[in-house]
Parts: sequence; structure tokens; C-alpha cells
Amino acid sequence: MIADPLLSLVDTLYVSKLGSIPLAALGTCTSIFHLSYNSFRATTTATTSLVATALAQDVDDEENHKEAKVVTATSLKFGVMIGVIVSLILWIGNDVILHAMGVPPPSSLHKTLKHPHPSSPLYSPATSYI
Repeated sequence: MIADPLLSLVDTLYVSKLGSIPLAALGTCTSIFHLSYNSFRATTTATTSLVATALAQDVDDEENHKEAKVVTATSLKFGVMIGVIVSLILWIGNDVILHAMGVPPPSSLHKTLKHPHPSSPLYSPATSYI
């Protein structure tokens, strides 16, 4: 929990040396990606609770492990589905998202954020889940 604000501070310190447009882009992107990370945090929390509950039951030990494996497999499948959905939303809806964040299309910030790299929306959910 403490690592996230510290890493954001380091990012801000480094990017601020590049100029005001990259710093503004970092602020906008950080907000957008924090929203997408929260969907993965909810899945992680729920999985941890369900697996712990399955393993703590006073039933057959083999049955507990099977239930924990089913919960884990279901969570991984759900995480992949969330990742695909988040990737598509970030990739297809980037104009709408940037407009909602208050970045007007004719600005230089919009041009910077529009397509930093074609594959960037595809790898961001994978790093969120890890």
C-alpha cells in the first residue's frame, strides 16, 4: 500500500524534469490507470478471502484444496476477462476517456496522450493484475 504513493512520487520527480506537457500527461494517465487497477484489486481481495475460507473449513483436506483450486482458477479467468475488457475500453475509448478527464482534442496534451505506443493499452492490465 505504501509503495504506490512512493512510486508515484518518484515518477513525478523524474517526469517533471522533462517538462510541463509530460508532467500533465503523467497526471492524467495516473488517474486513468488507477481506476483500472481498482478492478483488479477487488478481484485479488475477493480471491484471497474465498481461498482462505475454503482452506479453513473443518471438512476433508482434499476437498478444501479442490475448492481452493476452483476459486483460484475462476479468479484467474475473471481477471483475464477484466483485462480484455479494460484493454478494449482503453484502446477504443481513449478519446472519450481523455475528454472526460478534461483534455480537449486540439491541445498538445491530447496529442501526447492519444497514441504514446499502439500496444500500451494491451500490456497495462497485465501489469495491473500482477
